Amino acid sequence: MQALAIFQATLEITLPVFAMVFIGLGLKRARWIDAAFVTTASQLVFKATLPTLIFLSIIRADLEATLNPRLLGVFALATLGSFLAVWGWAALRVARADRGSYIQGAFRGNCGASSAWRWRPACMATTASPPVACCSAW
Repeated sequence: MQALAIFQATLEITLPVFAMVFIGLGLKRARWIDAAFVTTASQLVFKATLPTLIFLSIIRADLEATLNPRLLGVFALATLGSFLAVWGWAALRVARADRGSYIQGAFRGNCGASSAWRWRPACMATTASPPVACCSAW
């Protein structure tokens, strides 16, 4: 029965995402969405609604229960250290035009340091061309 509960929880998370993708594809085929709409909607999301959502989430958070300055410090140092290591690696191994994409790809996880280093040794050991393709899988 636990497998069924896990499957149901997985569907509750993934189905809305896939529904939005397919709705978007349908609206694009119906020509209700075009490149101008995508640009405008992206700007609205990234400049207005997402910052508002983050702000409201911070306001509602119980900081006394969740704020741990020591843990935040560790993550900040780990993120800075991993960023500097990735930047150094990119300076040595990645073409200048691809460096921004490579470095950005290293920090796509929920917590840059932990997710960035999970798969990096495998990518560093490869001779992927371009290296961005390897790192964008993170």
